[in-house]
Amino acid sequence: MDFDIYKLVDKYKLSHTEQEILQYILAHSEEAVDLNVRKIAKLNYTSSATVVRLAQKLGYKGYTDMAYRINFAIKSEVERISSSSKSKSIINIDYLLKSITQKETQTFMNLMNNNNGIIYVNGVGFSQPIAQYITRKLLVLGYKAVYTDSFELYENNRQGSNLAILVSRTGETCDVAKIAKLAVSSRISVISFTGSHQNTIAQNSAVNFKVHDEDKFDDRNINSNYFYSNVIALFEYLISQLQ
Repeated sequence: MDFDIYKLVDKYKLSHTEQEILQYILAHSEEAVDLNVRKIAKLNYTSSATVVRLAQKLGYKGYTDMAYRINFAIKSEVERISSSSKSKSIINIDYLLKSITQKETQTFMNLMNNNNGIIYVNGVGFSQPIAQYITRKLLVLGYKAVYTDSFELYENNRQGSNLAILVSRTGETCDVAKIAKLAVSSRISVISFTGSHQNTIAQNSAVNFKVHDEDKFDDRNINSNYFYSNVIALFEYLISQLQ
C-alpha cells in the first residue's frame, strides 16, 4: 500500500526528519509495534526526542500509541479493501443510506426547511466541483445559494445566512475547516459531507454525513475513489426528501 502524506506534512509542519520517520512507520507498521522509541530513532538516525515530538505533533500520547494506532488503521484499511465487494465501491444508494441515520436525515430536513436566507457552499480541490454542483442544484430548486470561499462572508455574515454546506474528503482541508469554525462563531449552521466523523469540519457541523472514503491514505486522490460521486448521489437523495 502506498502512502501519500503531503497533507499531513503541511498540516502539522513536519520536518524532513519527521517525514522520514513517519514514512518508515507506515511502511513497517507491523514491525514498528514491536520496536521501542530508541530503536525507531536509531533506525532513522535521529533522537528519541524527535520521534516523541512527531507523535505529539500528530496528536498521539507517545510513540507506542502512534505505532499501535497507525498499525490498526492500516490493517483495517487492508481488510476493508480485500473484503469489500464491487457493489459497495460504485454508486449504490441503498449502501449509502445504510451509512446515515434517520436523525441525521431529519436534522438536514429541519435545517433546510427552516432556512430563510442565503446558503453558503464551499469545497476546494477535488471537492470544489462537487460543491459547485450542489450550489447549482439548490439554485434550480429555488433556494438562494452561493458558492463562496470568502472568509469575510462567513466571519461577518452581512448577508444574514444561517446555513452553510461544506464538502471535504478528509474533513481537515485547511481553508474549509477555517470556514466551518467561522460559520459556527457567526451562528451559521453547517451541513457537511466528509469521509469520517472524526475531523475538524464534522466537529463544527450541525449535521455531518460520513461518505465512505475508498483510500484514506491517498491524499492526492491518485487512486480510484467514489467519495465525490457518492456525495452527489447522497445529496440528491436528501434533497428529494424535501420535495
